[in-house]
Amino acid sequence: MEQSLCVVFGNLLENACEAVERMEGEEGTGRFIRLSAVEHMGNLIIHMENSMDGKIRKWGKFYLSSKRQEVGIGLSSISNIAQMHGGDAQFHGENGVFVSDVYLELYAGAPDEDTAHA
Repeated sequence: MEQSLCVVFGNLLENACEAVERMEGEEGTGRFIRLSAVEHMGNLIIHMENSMDGKIRKWGKFYLSSKRQEVGIGLSSISNIAQMHGGDAQFHGENGVFVSDVYLELYAGAPDEDTAHA
């Protein structure tokens, strides 16, 4: 789970930082990254919003990389990890804001407390 969380948070923050850096205009003007994560009923719920230039590139349901002309692996890997841990991930952008919502089951597949010490 720790490695999965590193990948999820790493990709979310890397994408957000790159989107904010690409924005034109005076440094700091209208640029933001807001990240929150809470544990609720055994699930980790992550919500992130970041400013963007409003140009989202998609091919079908896949997001295209901002670095090269191909499907990006960051958001796909977040979705795959969320599903692997019994969760889901949704992404969308509008009005200059990109929104990422991810949830994962924190204790799915965790050893039972009674058998963990056997």
